[in-house]
Amino acid sequence: MNEYEKTQLLVNISKMYYELNFSQQEISNRAGLSRTYISKLLNEARERGIVEIRIHDPIKAESHLEESLRRQYGLKKALVLPVVDSEPALLDRLGSAAAEYLNMIIREDDIIGVGWGETLHAFSKAVIGREDLKNIQVVQLCGGVTKMNQDTYVSDIPRNMARNLGGSCHLIPLPAVLESVTARNALMKDRNITEVLHLARQTTIAVITVGVFVKENIFVSSGYFRENEIERLKKAGAVGDICSHIINEHCEICDPQLEKRTVSVSLEDFINIPTKLCIAAGERKFKSLKAALAAGCIDVLVTNEKMAGELLSER
Repeated sequence: MNEYEKTQLLVNISKMYYELNFSQQEISNRAGLSRTYISKLLNEARERGIVEIRIHDPIKAESHLEESLRRQYGLKKALVLPVVDSEPALLDRLGSAAAEYLNMIIREDDIIGVGWGETLHAFSKAVIGREDLKNIQVVQLCGGVTKMNQDTYVSDIPRNMARNLGGSCHLIPLPAVLESVTARNALMKDRNITEVLHLARQTTIAVITVGVFVKENIFVSSGYFRENEIERLKKAGAVGDICSHIINEHCEICDPQLEKRTVSVSLEDFINIPTKLCIAAGERKFKSLKAALAAGCIDVLVTNEKMAGELLSER
């Protein structure tokens, strides 16, 4: 084989492997050459400059806003999107950006823990799978809100994700807050419930948003809280919730008694999850988001430029 023929062989083999996505075994069968020789030819093609491999890492490429957020709050990653006028468009863009990031970091055997709400519903619809992903489990991190006319997509979110990722779905078929401590203690003895919560505590990637403690909020107006409890929580400085845990501006639990009725992974267990991705934007979420960031409840933040600017103005 002369030099011209060798070069042509290297080009042809490289095209089959890198452009047509043939496996080395498939190329071996087509070319009538051993798989070992095919591997050597591919290495030679790279060494001779016939093939150049460039890696564009979107995880490391970041804007000034993203870098500033990451540094100020000790994040693994910040994704900052342009401001848009309509809330549906904002939710779609935030959800898509978060889904793309998840696609880059998710690995075989990961356990994805999720919350609920419109923000996460938009995210769940944008999630896409990969052929190499196996044994993915999606689990609820907390009970949901089922009393409202407005849909909170409590079960749709993990189901959408499990379907798109080709994984399994594990639901907590309970409200976020139960009527009494006695009721919660009784249900915590149910094997089906304890197994799901045990799995939730093994979450490797959590995807959440932060709630807002205002009367218009679905969680607050759900009927799970008594009027005197709402007033007591306001006096305790409630700013929002993380996985149904009502927190103040220091990310401290506002009402220990209410906690005893709450169905969720504990805040301590949540903080110990290796990767915690939060999707949040909108002026009303500022206080709860800032509290969560300061307490280390967020590793990856997906937000918009307006919220990023407000967070960076805080020292």
